[in-house]
Parts: sequence; C-alpha cells; structure tokens
Amino acid sequence: MEDLVGSIIQHLLQYPMVLHYLFCCCVCIVYWNSYKNIGDLKEAGIQVKVSQTDEWKWLDISFISNLFRGQLMLPQIVINDLTRSLYHNLIAYEMCPNFLHRFEFCFFFSLMDSFIDDAEDVKELREAGVLQNSLGNDEEVAKFFNELGHVVPSKDLTTIINMRQIQEHYVNKWKTWLAQLYNTYFNTPWSYITFFAAVFALVLAFLQTFYTLNPTK
Repeated sequence: MEDLVGSIIQHLLQYPMVLHYLFCCCVCIVYWNSYKNIGDLKEAGIQVKVSQTDEWKWLDISFISNLFRGQLMLPQIVINDLTRSLYHNLIAYEMCPNFLHRFEFCFFFSLMDSFIDDAEDVKELREAGVLQNSLGNDEEVAKFFNELGHVVPSKDLTTIINMRQIQEHYVNKWKTWLAQLYNTYFNTPWSYITFFAAVFALVLAFLQTFYTLNPTK
C-alpha cells in the first residue's frame, strides 16, 4: 500500500514538469519566427551587439526596435572543445525529468540555432563580439549549434516577448523597406556625402529655375 501511495505521489509531482514542458512548446509554436538566420535579421535592419549588463546571464537578451532599425543584445559566449562538452552536459541536466527548471540553457541554444544556419551567420555573430570562436572553423561552430537546436525541448517564457518583438519588427514592411534602402544607399560615409551633395544640387537647380521664371523687379 505504501509503495502504491508513493508511486501516486511521485506521478503527481511530475505533473508541473510535464505541464511546464507542454506550455513552453505550445508558446514556441504560437510565436514561431519567419526569419531564417542572422542574415535575414541584418537585412531587416536588426543589428546584433553584446549585452553590456554588469552581471553575465544566459538569458541576458533584449531587443529594441526603433524607427527602421533594431538592436538585439546577446550575452557573449566562448566556443571551444571544453565548452562544447560543458554545454552538452548543461542541456542534459536541464532535460532531467526529476527536476523543475526554467530551461535557460535549452532556450538559449534553441534561440542561437534560430539565428545560425551556416558559417556566414557565425561570422556575423563573431564580428559582433557575441561568439568567441576558439575552434578556428566557423562551419564547425554552425554545425554545433544546429545539432544542439534539434534536441533542445523548449523555450524560456521570460524571453518569448523579445522573440515576438523581433518577429514583429521583421515582418513590418515599412521598417524592412527603410532598412534595405539604408543598407543599399547609406552603408558608407561617402554615400552620405553623395546624398547631401545631390540634395544641395537639386535645391540650387530649383532656386535657379524659380528665379528664372519669376525674376525680381
């Protein structure tokens, strides 16, 4: 009888874990992202930077959307032979059914997998200072994140809002169009000089035409 009662209690105690898992998965489906990688976000005017908070955290993730540009802040992490094993073990620990977790590691690597498709995405994150690649091969880092992304089970609810904000910025046609216009024509200091020179020339041409048609008496 005691064994039966203990089994029932243990079964009931697992319900919060199961419900938490199912709820996280449902939220992930609702807020699934249409962008494919960090390159898509860059084209939409979203710039990636390293989080500048005093205390390092896995979920030190924030997003700010401006007029036509966005700023995605991510914590800095190191990828080498030692940390690869460490990250695998941390994820395995969070997926243990005997403990209730927030799935911080699982969410972080799932999020990184949504940003990384290939070596070009790793290069963008490395140049932004988010990734410190000690493996020497960006393709190997991309493969590492893609493999982890296939096994992690859920996303932490505290940053679902950030993901939704990124998605809303990405699908906003006006912001995307302005960002593409900016990236195409204003990506260098010389483009600004050329633009203002063209505007100045147009103003002079307009004034010349105006005074030609309306001479002062």
